Amino acid sequence: MSFEFWVVLVPSILAVIPIYYKVVKPIWRRIRGAAWFAQRAYSELSPDNPDSIRGRINNISIKLAKARSMTRMILDKDPCGAFETDNLGKCIWANKAYLKITENTMDDVLGNGWISTIYAEDRDRVYNEWNDAVEQERVFIMDYRIDSEDFGIINIHCEASPMIYAEIYGEVTNKQLIGYLGWIEIQSYEQSNP
Repeated sequence: MSFEFWVVLVPSILAVIPIYYKVVKPIWRRIRGAAWFAQRAYSELSPDNPDSIRGRINNISIKLAKARSMTRMILDKDPCGAFETDNLGKCIWANKAYLKITENTMDDVLGNGWISTIYAEDRDRVYNEWNDAVEQERVFIMDYRIDSEDFGIINIHCEASPMIYAEIYGEVTNKQLIGYLGWIEIQSYEQSNP
């Protein structure tokens, strides 16, 4: 290579170096930064990584499902009728004792189906009081009657407590109603008038 070649090449290279540092390198840093961010975001959203946000949420969901399953299993053995509602006050589960007391199937009591078992004269009063309790996120306590084909009219005592997210998980800043957990108990039997 001749001297003239180097004389032309070296200044050309030296002229490109400032362009590299002023234009190319900052763009390259941004590209590398964006790639790092994308990789980090992907790893945070990966359900396979137990330390990622999605993995932690998945673990909490699994633990919550196990706790709910165990609670329901224990309550199924309870002689008192137990039930669980969603945050709107609609029944999502009832134990075997509840179904036996009300002479219903699970499908019959889900949603607002449980209202149909309440004695006709008490139905509006109970339904309105229940909706007020759910709306105000307060404890529901009431005595009412249910119609039973086998036993006539049964006097029931019912209590239901709101399950608040902040109380369960200790987060004081964000309270959210999850639903209600309640129970019914037979107080006495009345003979229905035929």
